[in-house]
Formats: sequence, structure tokens, C-alpha cells
Amino acid sequence: IERQMQNWGLGNEFRYHGTMDRSAKVAFLRSIDVLSVPSTYKEPKGLYLLEAMACGVPVVAPQHGAFPEMLAKTSGGLLARPDDAGSFADALAAIRNQPGQARQMGLSGAAGVQQHYSVARMADQVLEIYADLVRGAPEAGTAARVSHDGREAHAAKKPS
Repeated sequence: IERQMQNWGLGNEFRYHGTMDRSAKVAFLRSIDVLSVPSTYKEPKGLYLLEAMACGVPVVAPQHGAFPEMLAKTSGGLLARPDDAGSFADALAAIRNQPGQARQMGLSGAAGVQQHYSVARMADQVLEIYADLVRGAPEAGTAARVSHDGREAHAAKKPS
């Protein structure tokens, strides 16, 4: 990767950090102004965005996959149109040119991750789902299905 970046004339703009332990990752995230991964893949989890926001880093993410929901819950960054470099550039410039707003996104993102995505919150959601399933104990031959946001539990007849 480093050699290719050199070939493209971007060697001074890129540094490969390799695999990091938790403390090194947190230190790295706290050292950056914004995190953006303009993925074309419709990411169903986006853990790296949650990690950045938990460290108070505003993010710019494509408007697909789990990202719109995550940013709606946390207010920790901006969405950009997928596969549109100009849209990403505009969002990154907005964060750079509005440091007060960027700081607020960082604070909101950290609080939002704690409120909606902490281990304790996820454990509570799993317990809520189990409680709902027990209260509505599905009959034999049914399968439980949990919605994407983990809030709804449904029992559906398994196909024969």
C-alpha cells in the first residue's frame, strides 16, 4: 500500500499503521479530525464509525447500509451520496470549515454511541427481546425474527 501511494505521489499524505491494540487505536482516533471511509459496500454494522464517534471524532459516511440510522441516532457526523466524490468532499470541507459544528458532532457522537450502542445498551436490548419472546412464547414450529434495530421480535410459522 505504501509503495502504491508513493507511486501516485501521495506518499507524504498516507501512513499505514498496521494492526493496533485497543489503546493504540484509541490514541490514533483521538489524533484525527474526522474519519471517512467512502465504502461502496452497504455495511451492516459500521463498527469503525462507532469506534471513531466513541472517541469524539466526527465522521463522514456513505448514505447506505447502517450509516444513516447510526448518524440519525448519534448526530455524530454527516452523510454523503455513495459513489459521489464531490458529495464526500463537500461534507469533509463542511467539517473542516466549521470547527464549532465539528466539535459538537464529536460530542454528540460520543454521547450517542454511549446511549444507543454501548455494551450495556445492547445487553438490555437482547434481554428485552428475550422477555418479549417469553411473554409471547411462540408455539412449536415457529421461528423468532428480530428486526434490524433489535427492537421488535416476531414469531413466524416456519415454511413446511
